[in-house]
Amino acid sequence: MDEKEFCKKLLNLKPPWIVQNVIMNEGKHTLDIYVDHPKGVKFPCPECSTESIVYDHQRERIWRDKDSIDFETYIHAKPPRIRCKKHGIMLANVPWSEKSSRFTTRFETHAIDVLQATDVTKASKILRITRDEAWHIMDKAVNRGLARKTSNPEIIGIDEKSYGKHHNYVTIIYNLIKPGVEYVSFGRKKSSINGYYKTLDRENRKTLSTFS
Repeated sequence: MDEKEFCKKLLNLKPPWIVQNVIMNEGKHTLDIYVDHPKGVKFPCPECSTESIVYDHQRERIWRDKDSIDFETYIHAKPPRIRCKKHGIMLANVPWSEKSSRFTTRFETHAIDVLQATDVTKASKILRITRDEAWHIMDKAVNRGLARKTSNPEIIGIDEKSYGKHHNYVTIIYNLIKPGVEYVSFGRKKSSINGYYKTLDRENRKTLSTFS
């Protein structure tokens, strides 16, 4: 198995995506994987899933992936834009990452596991990312959980945590009955909490108990 085939399996790439090139830099301890697709292939429209021809490509983007044998791993690709008969020119989805993310789904899933096991400062050092990037990944995970939520908590806990050089704060709201993070907001002002209350209807706000 050559390095391209190995990286294809590593990333679980499916046609039409192929690994075009692999560069390992032992000095920097990085692995750069360049991904492309053959000419003439079609991609599904992100709105209606209709198979559509490629119109053009965006500039090369780079996504941080989960480390490979302790090498920081990066995926390089030019995301294709397709021409859908119904929706016009659209940016096709890439299978390894959510739209507009700088990280692969594999990396974000791993990052959440690390963040759950320790605090943001230690997690950011383990993951070799900034604290702001760690908070952003956590915030996205919370929003995904809220989108799947079918009921609101009865009792919440409110905590404030500092990050950086202790001049920046984030407010975290927890569900104390069914353990989990309900809301994350930068800052520690009243407005940081009000953003969460706006997600609840009047009846939920009346019955909600708070501990801080």
